[in-house]
Amino acid sequence: MSDPIELEFLHAHGGICALFGYRDVTITVWHGSGDEQAVRSLDEVSALRLPRFPRGVSGVHLVRHNAGLPSAAARSALVASARKWSGQVAAVAVVIEQAGFFGSAMRSAVTGIQLLSKAEFPMRVFASTRAAADWLAVPHAERTGTVLDPASFDAALQRARVLESVAPGARASGSR
Repeated sequence: MSDPIELEFLHAHGGICALFGYRDVTITVWHGSGDEQAVRSLDEVSALRLPRFPRGVSGVHLVRHNAGLPSAAARSALVASARKWSGQVAAVAVVIEQAGFFGSAMRSAVTGIQLLSKAEFPMRVFASTRAAADWLAVPHAERTGTVLDPASFDAALQRARVLESVAPGARASGSR
């Protein structure tokens, strides 16, 4: 049985990140080291999406194997962004594909951002998209009322992680 996966392409910032929408979840795929402008792009996308989803949105950050650590300015911008949108975000999952020293360093950076932002929403770090989808479905439903099927959501995350970008305004679709 085929399950169509539909992602809305939202924005790409050079080779650093690509943003997609899946229902009321924003998916940011990090291909390179985050910079301050990439975080500003995420904020701009959030400002455009939030009016469509008055009960809030959730986010998933997929940090690919080749992504480096975010710059100090990007980390500061992520803290400011988490504070700014805290009341409108249901939950955030961060999937870090990297293992070893770089994976540990990335997890430390995420923990630092989480502690400094003092955000009202739950945020967790995972090693797989499936674990993130299973977890995010619960707080997302509790806070937004939107029920996400973890298997379909994971399929969307898998699709997003392999897309570098698609033409602006296009819809990325595939099947599992």
